[in-house]
Amino acid sequence: MRAFYTVRPESNTIFEAFALPGALDQARRRVDEVVGSNDTSDRTIKYGRWSTHPETRIAFGRLFANPLGAAPVVVPFTQRELPESADSWKLGGRLTHNLGKLNFALGYIWGYNPQAADMVFKMKGQPALCGPPRCPPNGTRINLDLINGRGHSVAGQFNYPIGDLMQLPVNSTLRGEVVVLPHKPYNIADYPGRNCQTGAATGLGAGPSCRYPDGVVDKHTLRYAVGLDRTTLIPWLHPDDPWRAFNLSVQLLQGVIFNHEDGIRPFASMERIKRVSTTLTFRAGTGYLGDTLLPDIFLAYDPAGYYAVNPALSYAPPGNEKLRFTLTAAIYGGRNKFKSFGFFDEKDSVFLKMRYQF
Repeated sequence: MRAFYTVRPESNTIFEAFALPGALDQARRRVDEVVGSNDTSDRTIKYGRWSTHPETRIAFGRLFANPLGAAPVVVPFTQRELPESADSWKLGGRLTHNLGKLNFALGYIWGYNPQAADMVFKMKGQPALCGPPRCPPNGTRINLDLINGRGHSVAGQFNYPIGDLMQLPVNSTLRGEVVVLPHKPYNIADYPGRNCQTGAATGLGAGPSCRYPDGVVDKHTLRYAVGLDRTTLIPWLHPDDPWRAFNLSVQLLQGVIFNHEDGIRPFASMERIKRVSTTLTFRAGTGYLGDTLLPDIFLAYDPAGYYAVNPALSYAPPGNEKLRFTLTAAIYGGRNKFKSFGFFDEKDSVFLKMRYQF
């Protein structure tokens, strides 16, 4: 549901208010695609299309490293806390304004965010010894809730076309987006593990946080993206149609965690979440044979040592604008399997899509 009000017609100043109804089933699908679920009666963990490697699926022990007992085994008992559909609405507003060639907008959103990547595990109670049949002998049981409560965010965006810059024909569009996430939750632990009462080291690689007993800390977070889009001619790549343009796009994405602490790491691994994270992307696309063949490629690079490649080739049959076939691939890699695009290193895919527009 959306409502628009034009404040100043001559400057195209528009105020938009919106309300998005809750959709619990959609939230569950988003979580299941990335995070394994074992909240069923058979306690069997089921992993979705984009869940991570088998090595990382048992990595809860990497965080707690068996705080009790002799056996180096930690058994997580997890359940999801997702709101009812009636409680998961999103409410917000946006103000859009034109100032000469500059178009910008400011917005606010309040509500539940069902994105799996933004969810955290919250520890309930203290670790306890757990034996057969549900745990190995002298194993340790930890009760965890997978949560992502309501939050709010302030966001902005802008677009600015650039013609000539210092007498050079740039002919590009500069765009940007920014979002502020107050009190965003992160998992946190102590590295190395220590006794919270005496402060003495336990000799373990990690352990529950002494400052945050539930394993969750809230931090103000800033995310932003700056991109440059350009349409350009590359005649030697289009010898039969030198006036057919290439669409090029480059983008810088960064996230900043304010008041960062070293123990901010995901429960699924011991990989440190840095104060500043960076991703660079590039995309190029064009058309051949009267736009019946449409090649496209998307590249993403994390300077920490990770990458993603998504090439695609689409075929649009002549005389049929409703039908399109696309052969595409998704390739991921990096220096290890526990961070960034490396999570999906064994999820490389090649697939064929068909789209028919009604």
